[in-house]
Parts: sequence; structure tokens; C-alpha cells
Amino acid sequence: MNAATLKPYDRKALASARASALVISKTGDVAAQRKEFKILSTNMIALAKATKPAKTYVQYCPMVKASWLSERKDVKNPYYGNDMLTCGSTKEVIE
Repeated sequence: MNAATLKPYDRKALASARASALVISKTGDVAAQRKEFKILSTNMIALAKATKPAKTYVQYCPMVKASWLSERKDVKNPYYGNDMLTCGSTKEVIE
């Protein structure tokens, strides 16, 4: 993804996504990682809508009240591992 070709609000989403990814990578605190993953996912969904990559699914977990991107239609919830692995549904398809 070339940041120079993005609109200003998409560049802001990219910067925020990078910051969240950095926080996730530097902490072992799972609660902090989950919080940042919500922010990362929100920004990545915006970027996916702006750039239209390969078919991508926006999935949502009502228990966590958060979304994420997936390349697969079947739900594999990233928030609580095996405890909530199939919790959620596909809310949108980005093509």
C-alpha cells in the first residue's frame, strides 16, 4: 500500500494502524493487545474499503463489540482464542 496515493483520512488510518501494531508487538499484556487490536481492526477495515484488496470479510463479535478482517468466510474470532473461536458473524464483504 502506497501511503502517498491515499486520501488524507486514509493516511491517518494507516498511521493509527501502524501505531497500534507497534503497541501490540511490544507488550505481553493481553488486555492491552486486545484493546489495540480493536483500534487496528477499525483502521484496517477503513483502509480495505479505500483500497479494495482481494475479497475480504468484515466479521463482528457481539461479545467483545468489535470487528476484524478475515480472508475466510468462516468465523475464527481472534479476541479470545479457543474460548470464543466461532463467536461472531460476517457483517460485510469488501470486494
